[in-house]
Amino acid sequence: MSTAASSAMIVAALCVDRPVLSELRELFPEAWEVVYQELARLAEHQDPAQIAQSLTRAHQEWQKNQPQCRALQNKFNRRLAGQCGLQLIRRLALEQYARAVQQETLKTGGTAGLRDRLLLRMLILPMATARRALPYRLHRMAWRLLRNPAAATAMLLQAGCYLIAPTELIKSLGTLIGSRPTLEIGAGRGTLASRLRRSGIDITAVDDFSWADRLPMGSGVLQIDGREALERFKPQVVICCWPPPGNNFEQKIFSSPDVQDYIVIISRHRYASGDHQAYAGAKEFRCVQATGQLAEMLLPHEAESVLYIFSRRQASGACVAKG
Repeated sequence: MSTAASSAMIVAALCVDRPVLSELRELFPEAWEVVYQELARLAEHQDPAQIAQSLTRAHQEWQKNQPQCRALQNKFNRRLAGQCGLQLIRRLALEQYARAVQQETLKTGGTAGLRDRLLLRMLILPMATARRALPYRLHRMAWRLLRNPAAATAMLLQAGCYLIAPTELIKSLGTLIGSRPTLEIGAGRGTLASRLRRSGIDITAVDDFSWADRLPMGSGVLQIDGREALERFKPQVVICCWPPPGNNFEQKIFSSPDVQDYIVIISRHRYASGDHQAYAGAKEFRCVQATGQLAEMLLPHEAESVLYIFSRRQASGACVAKG
């Protein structure tokens, strides 16, 4: 830990709602060196499962010890602060590393040229984020204009658009949800919730706004932590698109007695999204993976998204396919 840093500076960096990795590296250089070596070993092996496991462990470690770290605001302990700094740096660095790996996977085909960037900004992104859903064929027609779809997909993800939901997907989700009260966690721009609401679904959209300094949040999205929202709204259906890896709310979803179905859209790359330990431990839920036409509706295809439907049953949490 930096000897020049005051206790107030350290506590502020650890307890802020949106911690900044660069600041933490300066305050805790020894901890950063440890984490750097851990990242180097991950990069050497390039094992997606290992990346996912490391990120999940880092999130769980931070969640477990975060209350003690926040207690530093009342009584400062330099040794405890060092441990908290290490845990937080590890979590943030692994999050950044996982996102970078995902972006590099999509960019293997090169970078988007000027024409594709203009198409993305002027046509594809406005269509993708419009409040009213558009037919699948229109999205595919626009997508075929791109010369480098993989690079365009990487740019779309960087813009906070993880799913293009055409009319057909909205109708299918609406049929599944029916009249039950629904909660979308991590709603971000609020596009999916808006389209479902227009189709008659009773849905509340929430987000913790942890990305608000980089991405626009939807006007109809409430700034509420996912766990708090589950307690407040007691939804029967929860939906989430690309939940952060190792997040702190998916385990809460499965333990909430009111939740009957959890619809989650994640990357097929385990390190990129989702709490896979929570999925494996959801023994009271039956998991169905969407295939066929429903899977085809998950745009863009280059993002390699998959859709799982967890329904409360007295059955195994293992996933089966559903067309």
